[in-house]
Amino acid sequence: MTEETRTSNAPESPQASSGRGSPPSPELLTTREVGALLNMGASTVRAHDRRGLLPPPVRIGGSVRWLRKELLAWLAVGCPSRGRWIQMGKSPADRISRVAT
Repeated sequence: MTEETRTSNAPESPQASSGRGSPPSPELLTTREVGALLNMGASTVRAHDRRGLLPPPVRIGGSVRWLRKELLAWLAVGCPSRGRWIQMGKSPADRISRVAT
């Protein structure tokens, strides 16, 4: 076997070179990341939040984040309003905020 047959000039894919797949998804999503998940702009995410159309966010200091798992569960049941979502007992963010206050 020659040197040419043992090595390839083709560049390695990023996954092959790192030995793992894509980076892990964050558990807490920013407004922009929620927008990407829902295929809408960040300003629309903020408007939907103000109108109670999204699950409640988690507030950390001045930051607003959403739980990825909660958003995926919310999508799976048809995107109910925040009030209905909380009535369904599905919102861990709501339970966290009640414990913290």
